[in-house]
Amino acid sequence: MKNRLCSLTRKLIVFLLLSCLASSFWAVSVFAASSGQTATATSNVILRQGAASDTKALTTVKKGSTVEILSFQDGWAQVKYGSQTGYASAQYLSLQLPTESAATPLKKGSEGSVVEALQKALIALGYLKADATGFYGSATQSAVKAFQKDNHLSADGVAGEKTQSVIAAKSSSSGSSSPVPVETGAAGLQKGAEGAAVKALQEKLKALSYFSGDCTGFFGAMTESAVKKFQLRNALDEDGIAGAKTLELLEKAYASLGTGAPSPSASNAPLSYGSENEAVKELQKDLISLGYLSADATGYFGSATYKALKRFQKENGLSSDGVAGALTLSAISAKKAVSSASVSLSGTSDKLPAPPQESSPAPSGGNGKVVLEDWWSGYIDSHYKRGQLATVTDVLTGLSFKIARFGGENHLDAEPLTATDSATYFKIFNHVTTWAARAIHIQIGGITYAAAMNGMPHGGENIKSNNFAGQFCIHFYNSRTHGGNSVNADMQEKVMQAYNTPPK
Repeated sequence: MKNRLCSLTRKLIVFLLLSCLASSFWAVSVFAASSGQTATATSNVILRQGAASDTKALTTVKKGSTVEILSFQDGWAQVKYGSQTGYASAQYLSLQLPTESAATPLKKGSEGSVVEALQKALIALGYLKADATGFYGSATQSAVKAFQKDNHLSADGVAGEKTQSVIAAKSSSSGSSSPVPVETGAAGLQKGAEGAAVKALQEKLKALSYFSGDCTGFFGAMTESAVKKFQLRNALDEDGIAGAKTLELLEKAYASLGTGAPSPSASNAPLSYGSENEAVKELQKDLISLGYLSADATGYFGSATYKALKRFQKENGLSSDGVAGALTLSAISAKKAVSSASVSLSGTSDKLPAPPQESSPAPSGGNGKVVLEDWWSGYIDSHYKRGQLATVTDVLTGLSFKIARFGGENHLDAEPLTATDSATYFKIFNHVTTWAARAIHIQIGGITYAAAMNGMPHGGENIKSNNFAGQFCIHFYNSRTHGGNSVNADMQEKVMQAYNTPPK
């Protein structure tokens, strides 16, 4: 009996030890560590008096220094560094990876705190866009597969020892680009910062469809990635730090959403698959009027509405996620306003004209200096080939930049040729992305044409080195939109402005 009790006791101790190891491994961003282990600082990290960023700073642990791990607490590691003991953010510490026997494979159907920690790590790395529930479902499986694929692992959706180790390494190294976490209220918000200012930053980025995570008030990898996307789109230094210029342009972009977008609901929550209310019905009516939805406006957000919304987003340069957030609703509102405006230009028809003949007529009309060429004459489309260069000059500012054509059937789709050309484009629009049109002169083959362009980069891109994410639209006389096959009143007004303004 005594031997049996001893055996049971030994098994219980082994079980508790394994549980502790598993708990310590996943306690912080999938770090494998137990009390007494050592870790290396992956960047300069502040050693604090307590496990919070607002506690007293004791010293700075230099990059590459070794610390002794004493314990973990809510994303912080209590460490001994020289003669001082304090707390450091665990994401800036590289710990010994688990041995083969230390990691239990996690797969669909698994549940518990270990799964929850895995999900949090995947969320922080940008692979999981759901909540950390502690249940390993299809969303977690897909996120694991995506991570495995990106990191050259067997994409089986099972988080085994190798996958867990790589996640641990990626989580550990994800803080290396931010040397020292800054406090909220400093000159710039960057990775490691937290507080109300960070939460406000996340809310604005989310409204503009750059950020898809929860607005927690903590500046992590997802927030840094969102800031970089915004900076790239607005020709800023892509450092992931929300400094004064980034925050200023973000505020302008956020303010430009205005009050034109319909409110999805009383709580201003995005409309998504499964939603059912009057806001969905209004959304469906708008999609029907714009030619994207052919079903009835029922008020229920089903598959037909989801597909119609994704198509609208794709054709209008938005994140094609099938969710009607603030930016998507604003774009729908703008499109609806344009489509309802009357256009009194001659030659406008409800039907597409016949394709241009083999021998298109030479450019006609003009004020002696600027040619008003009807897009449907086929002359520009047939003579300005894809990949060919041209020069665009903004009528009001006189600023010019080079472009290359890469697409377009109802109008031209073009890209700035170089990063310098992109900077000029963004300067013309005051660094604000907008569907509003600007009058331009475009010189093709020595001829200056009246045209208009918008300030909304969207769609695919061909030139990877121009700091420009996508293409932009250039309309000529009687050009139409791709999605709704309709004449854009704002564009046509600016075409006529360009025609009536002699080139400088």
